[in-house]
Amino acid sequence: MEEKEMKEFSWLTLFFVTGTSFILFSFALKFLDGRHSVPMLWVGGIAFVSGTFGWLGKIFSKPTVKKKGNLAS
Repeated sequence: MEEKEMKEFSWLTLFFVTGTSFILFSFALKFLDGRHSVPMLWVGGIAFVSGTFGWLGKIFSKPTVKKKGNLAS
């Protein structure tokens, strides 16, 4: 099986992974220690929201695909 090569850096992946990691780690601290790390929740939330806005912007900025009519007729 061929390995796919990454052609460009994905900021969306960075934001989603960072946001998810910070939020989950903060909840792990809550479970283990009994209190949240407030800065980690803020950073995680901001990164996750940034990734969501970037993803929505990517969806809405794609040009619409128009089908060409039959040129033979």
